[in-house]
Amino acid sequence: MKTGNGTLPAYDAVIFDEAHEIEGVCCNVFEKKVDINRFEILFEAIFKRSAFSELDHGNQIELAQLRQTFHQQIDEVYAQVGKKMRDDQGGLLAFKLMTTKIEISEVCATLSQAQQFL
Repeated sequence: MKTGNGTLPAYDAVIFDEAHEIEGVCCNVFEKKVDINRFEILFEAIFKRSAFSELDHGNQIELAQLRQTFHQQIDEVYAQVGKKMRDDQGGLLAFKLMTTKIEISEVCATLSQAQQFL
């Protein structure tokens, strides 16, 4: 079996030391994290670049509108996630997201439009 660190020999059994940490390790390896702060850092970097001040006023306004649109769209995504996780009694059940698809194509399209200013 090939791994990122080299090659493991063939094996018939695996012993997990510290098995109580498997769930957390697997989540760290397989999860995708959307952090609004990282996107905000991206937008701040765009607005601080000297290239932003070199844009004509129309493009500056367009970029500012894309930023606002992105924030509205990502808020909608987070609301969808919260709604999909709720059970009939209003409790949160994160495992329900494992089989649920959340539409993010509009968010991606907005980020693609903003990318043209980089």
